[in-house]
Formats: sequence, C-alpha cells, structure tokens
Amino acid sequence: MLSTSHEDLKAQIVTQCRELFPEVKSIVFWGGSVVPGFSKAINDVDVILEIDSEFKQEVVLAERLKTLIQTTSICRLDPFIYLTGSSESEPLELIAPFGFYKANAFIPYLIQKQHEIAYGKSRLLNRLAPVTLNEALVGFHPQVMGALKRLRMDAQVEPTWAPLLSKHKSYFFMITRTYFAFEHAGVGTKQESLSYLAQKFPRYQNLVEHLDAALEGKQAPGDEPGSELILDFVRDMEGVMLGAIRQATTH
Repeated sequence: MLSTSHEDLKAQIVTQCRELFPEVKSIVFWGGSVVPGFSKAINDVDVILEIDSEFKQEVVLAERLKTLIQTTSICRLDPFIYLTGSSESEPLELIAPFGFYKANAFIPYLIQKQHEIAYGKSRLLNRLAPVTLNEALVGFHPQVMGALKRLRMDAQVEPTWAPLLSKHKSYFFMITRTYFAFEHAGVGTKQESLSYLAQKFPRYQNLVEHLDAALEGKQAPGDEPGSELILDFVRDMEGVMLGAIRQATTH
C-alpha cells in the first residue's frame, strides 16, 4: 500500500502536468514511482503524458517538458510524452526532453511491468508490443557496454572520485541494476542492486558505500574510491555482462 504522502505527491504532479499540458489525454506513472518503498529523496518520479497525435507541435511539447522538469521542486521528475492516436495502426511517437528514453530498451518492459494510470484512459498500454525481461536485457546490453567503455576511458585519466561520480552517476546505477537483472531474472531497486554487488564482490564495498551515499544525498564514510578500483569494477562488469549476454542469446 502506498503512503498518503506518496499519493499526495502524485496528485500534485498530475495537477502540474494538466496545467502545463491542457491537451493531455492520459497520465501514467511507471517504474519505481509506483512501487512500495518509494522515497522522493532517493527515487525519480517516472511519468508518461499521452497526447493525441493530432497535436503536431512537437517542438512546443519538448520545450514544455523541460519547463515541467525545471519548475517541479517537490521531487525529481522524469517525464516524457507519447503521441497516441485512436487508430491502433497509427505509429506511436515519443518525445523526450533529453533523448534518454529513445535509446533505452528497458523502458517498454518496465512500463508494462509497473504502471498506474493516474488520469484519463491510456491508449498506450494496450499498444506497446509485449517485451520479456530477456528481450529487454539483450536490447539494453549495447548501451550498458557503452557506459562501461566511457567510464573506463574517464577513470584512466581522472584519478579522483568526485568528477567520476558527477559525470557517471547514472551509469553506475544502470550497470549495477542490469547486472542484478541478469543474475535474478527480475528488476531490482538501486539499493538492491548495490547490496548484491557488495555481496558478490566484497572488494567493492567502499564503492557501494559511496554510491549509496550519493543516492541518499549523504556524506560517505571513509576514503573515496580510487581510479584503480573503478577500473577493476569496469573489467569485472564487462566480464559478467559478456557472459550473461552469451547465455541469454543462446537460449
């Protein structure tokens, strides 16, 4: 059961979305924003705005999305738009403020697995092609390997933790959550993925503690992870990801 404060938060977001997007036909929360244990201090609020495809001003909608993000102070909001029409043969069009969703093959799976219609009647949910977790992981694999490559390149030239965390924070969680999903055949929270990493690789306990502190906005105890530890992490994760993808694609 979701807490009252969580419900109030979602009600406020729905109000903001409807004010800025009077054309909206449906508002759908998805992912971590609809599961028990949600904390606005830690979790982003993922929300889909469905707008009729007849509204063709994509540039206007994209700018409004950025405005929505910038003016939402009650939480970290992650919104995007699907243009949906009444005809099921009409292609779906996605508008994202920063392009992230277009490249993330995990998104359709997560939407289908965890969603809540907060306003209107969704056309989207019945039109998304069914995606299994295995298909999502295979589709997401190139993006994760790219994140590991970029992290390795920067760790080779940047010896201190703060710049690496600032630039690659989202990559760390993308990598650890994908690793967790491969290992458990299910999607876990950021905290669960960090705990599992520390369990399987005890030498990364210091890295886990600093990532956990960054997640909760706290000061981490002890020395910061060095670039050598980050490079070891990259090598280990590249190894397990390549092994996991070979296993996933041979079944």
